[in-house]
Amino acid sequence: MSEPDPRLRLGFWNAYFLGKWALFAYGALHVWLPGNVLLLLWVCWQPQHRSIRRLRNVVALPAAVLLLYRESWLAAPDELWSQVTLLSQFEFGYLMELAARLAVPVLWTIAALCALLLIKRWLRLEPWVFIGLAVVAWLQWQPQSDQNANQLALNLPITESADLPPPDQWLEQFLAEESTRQVSLQLNGGPPFDLMVLQLCSISNDDLVLTGLDTHPLWARFQWRFSHFNSAASYSGPAAIRLLRGPC
Repeated sequence: MSEPDPRLRLGFWNAYFLGKWALFAYGALHVWLPGNVLLLLWVCWQPQHRSIRRLRNVVALPAAVLLLYRESWLAAPDELWSQVTLLSQFEFGYLMELAARLAVPVLWTIAALCALLLIKRWLRLEPWVFIGLAVVAWLQWQPQSDQNANQLALNLPITESADLPPPDQWLEQFLAEESTRQVSLQLNGGPPFDLMVLQLCSISNDDLVLTGLDTHPLWARFQWRFSHFNSAASYSGPAAIRLLRGPC
C-alpha cells in the first residue's frame, strides 16, 4: 500500500480533457457533459492501494476511448467496417494523399503533447481542466434566446417545438405530397437527348455564395441550377444518386 499524493494529479488525463476542450472550441467534437463529468470524477478518485489505482485506469481507458468516439463526428463502427473493402478500389496516389491529410493532425497532436509536457513544469494543468469543463458547460447551456438570435442572423425561421408535428407524421405527409409529383419526358419523335449533371463534391450552394463563386460565368452555360436542394443525405454521392433516381 502506498499513500496517494495529497494534491490532485491527473497525469496524462490532463492531455485527454484539455485536448477535448480544444477540439470542442475548434468545432471538431461535440462534448457529452454527463459522460465527461463522470469520467473526470472517476479519474480524480485516488485510492490508497496502488493496484486499485491501476485498476481505475484500466477501467477508465476503454471508457475514455468509447466516449471520445461517441462525441466525434465519425460514423457508427458497423458502417465504417462495411466500407473497409472499398479501400482496395482506391488508387495508391489517393491513399497517399489521405495519409498526408492524416499526418497533419497527428503532427499537431504530438506538438500539443510536447507543449503540455513543458508547460506542466511551471503550471499546474488540473485547474485548467475544470475551468475548461465549466466553459464548455456554459457554452452548451446558452439560453434559447441566443439560439433564436443566431437564427435571425442567418435569416432562418424560428419555430416552437410544440408547433412541429411528430417526425413519423411529418414523414408520411411529405411522402404523400411527393407521391403526386411526376414528370413524364415525351420525345414526340424528336432526337434523343442526354442530361449532364455537374456535381461538386462536398460543396453546397452556400459555399459558392460565401466564396463569391455563385456568379461564375460557368453556371450561365447550364439550363437548371439547384440552389435550394435538399436530398436528406449527409454525403454528396447519395445526394446525386437520389436526384438521378427521383421521379420528378
